[in-house]
Amino acid sequence: SMNIDPATKLMELFNGKIASFTNANGAAGQLNDFLGPYQQFLTQQLQAHLASTSSLSSTA
Repeated sequence: SMNIDPATKLMELFNGKIASFTNANGAAGQLNDFLGPYQQFLTQQLQAHLASTSSLSSTA
């Protein structure tokens, strides 16, 4: 399995980072403080991307 999907690999790395983060601190609260704004940012980016692609396709 040398041919791994980059997005899958990225998620594995990200999840690994999160796991080690929680193990090191032993506090889920700190993790939520970190993930909250980050997830919000990702959601905004995704919505903006979807909005731009849908507007592009509707004009085509």
